[in-house]
Amino acid sequence: MKIKMSRFSIVLLGMLVTHAMAADLYISAGNGGGGSSPSGGGSAGQGGQGNITNAGGNGGSGWGLYCGGGGGGSAAYVSTSNLGATGTGNGNGGGGASGGGCGGSGSGGSFSYSALGELGTVTTTNGSNGEGGGGLNTTRTNDGGAGGSVTVSGGNLTQYNNIYIASGFNGKAGSNGDCAGGAGGTTNVSFDSISNVDSLTLYKNDAALSFSASDFIIGGRTTSLSFQGGATASFTTITFGDNGRLQGAAGAYTYQNVAVAGSGSSVDSLSLASGMSLSFDLSKAVAGGTMLTVDNGTYASGVTVSLNNASRLKMNEGGSVTLIRNTSQTGLANLAQSTVAGYRDHVVYRSSVSGNDYVLTAASAWNNGGEALGTGSFTVNKADGTVTISDNLGDRTGITYASGWDGTSFHKKGDGDLVLSGTVNYTGTSTVDASGSVTYQGAVQLSGSYENRGTVHFKQNASLSGMVTNYGTMTAENAVLSMASVSLLGGGEQQMAASQLLAKNGARITISETLTAMVYASDFNADTMSFDLTRHYATEGTGNITLLAGSTCEVTFDASFYSTLVGLGASFGDKVTIHLLDNREGLNMTWIGSVLDYSSLDMEALTASGWVLMYDNYASDGSLTLRMVPEPATATLSLLGLSALLLRRRRRAA
Repeated sequence: MKIKMSRFSIVLLGMLVTHAMAADLYISAGNGGGGSSPSGGGSAGQGGQGNITNAGGNGGSGWGLYCGGGGGGSAAYVSTSNLGATGTGNGNGGGGASGGGCGGSGSGGSFSYSALGELGTVTTTNGSNGEGGGGLNTTRTNDGGAGGSVTVSGGNLTQYNNIYIASGFNGKAGSNGDCAGGAGGTTNVSFDSISNVDSLTLYKNDAALSFSASDFIIGGRTTSLSFQGGATASFTTITFGDNGRLQGAAGAYTYQNVAVAGSGSSVDSLSLASGMSLSFDLSKAVAGGTMLTVDNGTYASGVTVSLNNASRLKMNEGGSVTLIRNTSQTGLANLAQSTVAGYRDHVVYRSSVSGNDYVLTAASAWNNGGEALGTGSFTVNKADGTVTISDNLGDRTGITYASGWDGTSFHKKGDGDLVLSGTVNYTGTSTVDASGSVTYQGAVQLSGSYENRGTVHFKQNASLSGMVTNYGTMTAENAVLSMASVSLLGGGEQQMAASQLLAKNGARITISETLTAMVYASDFNADTMSFDLTRHYATEGTGNITLLAGSTCEVTFDASFYSTLVGLGASFGDKVTIHLLDNREGLNMTWIGSVLDYSSLDMEALTASGWVLMYDNYASDGSLTLRMVPEPATATLSLLGLSALLLRRRRRAA
């Protein structure tokens, strides 16, 4: 006689129950009922495991030649220990009837539930009824009923401390061996994710057990694995977050991918085979820290390594992160060594093997970026703090760079501070944008043009043989700064107002060819009736600015200079002086032997505004004086003196 099993499904779609505290989770298939026996007692049904309380029914007792009925199988069992959220097998298998005639069968257990939280879809079957007794037929097999099965799929588990999962036990045969116990129920569990549990325990009993999870997340605690009876687990991805540890069940679980998405986690063992992937979320890395510690690591060739979110890891040249620290390892050198862009254009991150460790180091993109990432651009913002590059910066030619860089040029961008401590000797152009600064701590020898709109410091001897255009501040400190040609030309009055050369702490600035300065309205001092260009030079202590013999001091005039003269409302005989060099107390300049060149002065514009150059008016300090003349006489005076003045506007200083 066969009895059909009843079957029903519980579907929990999108159900998320929030609990004040975490709980434990129990999932088990049903256990088989005990077989009956003639002329003696039937076998007891198989009990549950640990806190799982779904026992199979007892087999019935026979009397004389009469057989008792088989015990019923128990239902599947699903229970959570938190706040009454339960779903349990509500009854063990029924015991088989005892006595003669025809003993009744034991009834199978059934399943009921309340809220099951995050489990996803739960499908169970009830336990089967045991077979009925068979009168005087002593050969009748009055078997126990089968335990119910359970299937769980989907679900994202975040609220459980401990998880226990078991398959069913078979029921015991009758005492004389004639009547078999019922078969245990099967268990099939497949979660979408499990996050941060204290323990995961699998019991593979007499029936089959299948367990898997797409994502197994470790973090914030120690997660212990215990797999008994030959149980195994399969994970698509094991994800390591912050400060977690995975221990136990080595070799009893498999995985396809390992994702390291935090720092400070560890694992007993890690084995990566060809075709598997290993990824690191660098946004979770900490410079100087360790992301994952492995007690025993095995690494095959063909593992795909990914370095993700590198732009969110702030690490400058010389910084490092230990991606994996191995206590012992085999095959670590098989892991790929790769280079990715860093958090700014000037830095790249490179993964490599160092001893037993797999490390990430930051290096300059200038020397280490290669075709894909090489650049001469250095973007440093105030939020980055002071960034120091220790690499020597020389020409990196012979490569076609994706960025369009020529391999020889330097461009400082952003409002932050950059320090170059190595030797700098590339041959291309140099550009420093406004607001930011560059400090050279090593020797500098540059042949290309140099345009500065920010602040530049030279702490070692430097030679700039190309044209230097300075809109900002250039300072030599305890060093010799040798320049061929320097221009203080500005694109506007505001830029010119900030332009300055400074020799500090015994430094010497030398100019061998040309010093060019433009006179703006902003240079005019109404109190002294002068245009003072000496404010664009400064020396401290024994610092000195030297214009070498044979060099030229060239003065040019912005349109605002002439409009300023017109707007003065001066009277006949009033004078205006242009101070070029050392007409200021505390300025230590040497310029004897340099040629003073005012040839760019527009004589027509000057005389049209009512002013003329004073005759023989070159002073030994490089100043030039203008005088206001009466309106009717302006044209006559200017024509009479024009030939002589043109000859005198370029004269070697006495």
